[in-house]
Amino acid sequence: MQPWALEKFKANREGIRDHYLQGLPTEDPFMYCMPSGTPRAYTAPLPFDIVQVPGRVYMIFQTNPLVRYIYVDGQGHPEGFPVTFMGHSIGRWDGDTLVVDTIGIDATSWLDTVGTPHTEALRIEERIRRAAPDRLEIDFLFEDPQAYTRPWKGRKVFQLDRDWEMIPGVHCEDRFKQDFERRVLRDKKDWIEFENR
Repeated sequence: MQPWALEKFKANREGIRDHYLQGLPTEDPFMYCMPSGTPRAYTAPLPFDIVQVPGRVYMIFQTNPLVRYIYVDGQGHPEGFPVTFMGHSIGRWDGDTLVVDTIGIDATSWLDTVGTPHTEALRIEERIRRAAPDRLEIDFLFEDPQAYTRPWKGRKVFQLDRDWEMIPGVHCEDRFKQDFERRVLRDKKDWIEFENR
């Protein structure tokens, strides 16, 4: 990590000794109802679905829920595309491997649950392949010269669960609902009455 990124990482983990434990909730953007983003969405112990249609691959994550669009129609990254939590992803097939290039990921997000920072200069290459009928492997290459001294790699492996179902919901739904009930439904003076005509 570049010195500033290492300091940020340490601040995100102050007092936490076990590397595998989540970063400080007070520093975690996810705890403030921000989307987990790419690639952090993969670290949640929740299901995701991959749907392929002509020209696109959609990844639907139960966290938030988030939808990621991967354009496989031969286009490049557009000029001036806004920075978002999921970034802008383009893909191509290399045999049975989907190679995805993602840029424009909001620097507010963490790369993972432990608090690894990045900048908006981050570029991620993913090599996604089904290594077996019930096994998905994703190899990552992270490049962010503003946050890291050199590119680095990672890997995630997923086991297919044929018995799961996506549960609809939104991250912080409980907080939003409680706030709504406290502010809006506390008494009838805040209600708007509609007439049926």
